[in-house]
Amino acid sequence: MYLKLFDKSFYTRKSISLLVALLELILYLVLCFIYPYVSEKYGYMGFVNEFSLSRFIFASILICLLIVIGIFIKRDFIYAVWNIYLVYTIFPFAIGFYSSLCEIQLILIHLIFMAILLLFSYVTFPKVNFYRFNIFNSNNFYLLVIFAIIFTLPFLYYLPYVNPKNILMKDIYETRYVFRNISLRPLNYLSTALVRVVLPVIFIASLIKKKYFIGFLSVVLIIYIFLCGAFRSYFVGLLVAVAFLVGSNRFKPVIFISVLLLSSIFGYLFQDLLILLDAGIRRILFVPVHLEQVYFDNFKNNFLYWSHYSFGSVFRDYPFDRPLSLYVGEVLLKRPGMNANVGMLIEGYFSAGYVGVLIHSLILAFLFSFIDSLNINPKFFGLIVVLIFVSINSFIFTSLLTHGVLIFIVIAFIFLKNTYSDFNLYKNTKLG
Repeated sequence: MYLKLFDKSFYTRKSISLLVALLELILYLVLCFIYPYVSEKYGYMGFVNEFSLSRFIFASILICLLIVIGIFIKRDFIYAVWNIYLVYTIFPFAIGFYSSLCEIQLILIHLIFMAILLLFSYVTFPKVNFYRFNIFNSNNFYLLVIFAIIFTLPFLYYLPYVNPKNILMKDIYETRYVFRNISLRPLNYLSTALVRVVLPVIFIASLIKKKYFIGFLSVVLIIYIFLCGAFRSYFVGLLVAVAFLVGSNRFKPVIFISVLLLSSIFGYLFQDLLILLDAGIRRILFVPVHLEQVYFDNFKNNFLYWSHYSFGSVFRDYPFDRPLSLYVGEVLLKRPGMNANVGMLIEGYFSAGYVGVLIHSLILAFLFSFIDSLNINPKFFGLIVVLIFVSINSFIFTSLLTHGVLIFIVIAFIFLKNTYSDFNLYKNTKLG
């Protein structure tokens, strides 16, 4: 009886919201504690730590205010996106602000998006219900599987160059060097769509439908595409999909925050797990702060007006002799071969100032609201986390065309729509 009462109270939306708020506060304090260690260890990469008490007080009050605001967001999907963005962007930028790694304008840029996302949480978009066609229908499920297999077949071109040792993470860089000379650009775009969207969708649906052989097949295909270039990031879509399988949309921030919290603590305490602090915290949270400050400093009085895309030549000529991310990495940061990628919001700023930020924020907030209207089963939320990651680390049109965002929108609309409401119907049909 006691356990029943405990379960009911613990899993209410209010209880989860309070748990998320508590975890966010703990994570913020932990990140404040470990950032000096990160800045000292990786200072050669541009990190600084010049503590300002007044900035710390301001940043901490702002963080607490945003945490409290998040509690009252009613739409579970937008609530999850809000809190993940809060932890992913505002936390490290607040710490960067009081540590003199970045200026307050960068916090403002991200707050503009947060404010627009908050406004969109009060706008009800019409649900897309005009036809029933999603992955819970067996024919549609097998159709997507067939498409995945067909689009994986061109990768057999790489079969003579595959190195099985890469599965054990050996000879990774040797394989990358080989594929740098033989890779075909269309397959590079196709691989991203497959490993970040299509195959993870098939894997999750296979678990739901208990089609375990097809789930195993989707993992095999991901491994094979990984062997076609040895890019470890090809596993990200699958790993994130598995991590976010459990819980409602309101519970998803608990998973995200817990992963960052554990990575911070264990990466700091144990030298053998330093990679958690390096790849999990430094790279994911604090590198974007440093890179966005570099972009801000160099383009605040020289907006590009989207000239880094071909259509932007209408507004002005592109001024550099190489892609923008390469220009920043190789020329401004003086690191040969470095692609200094940043996200959609700072891209809006260096394109057209705060007007550009507003435009990009509206596009991004509308995208999340559109996805929310599709009524997607929370088991697929890992794909949303990947989308958030892409939006923070890639330009907007690059994300659409080369990082799988466009294919995700298509797959979500055709195969994932109404999988939340149809899930119980699917289960009841199977039981019947």
